[in-house]
Amino acid sequence: MLAMQGVAQGRLKRIPDRRQQHVYAELWQDVAAICDTRHTSQIPFSDREEGKRFHSSQMNLGLVGIQNVDRFSPYFSDEHYEAIRSYFNNFCNYHQHRIEKYSN
Repeated sequence: MLAMQGVAQGRLKRIPDRRQQHVYAELWQDVAAICDTRHTSQIPFSDREEGKRFHSSQMNLGLVGIQNVDRFSPYFSDEHYEAIRSYFNNFCNYHQHRIEKYSN
């Protein structure tokens, strides 16, 4: 019975160590910061400069997230790394698009 502990669907359950827990906590803070402003990102700004400033600041949050994902990449599986990085890439692309719209 003891040999079966931690086995889930034919695989051993991986338990993150403290460093990995810290990595995920830090990345989760980046994701949460993005989610806190998600509703504001959809509201058009009447002042184009204010809109550009807002979307630039949001894009900077995404770039910090990308840097963190790259820095912590040794702790992720390839699939997990790609999924998280894709999230931040899409976020940055959205805000870059909005900055361009406010510039025109």
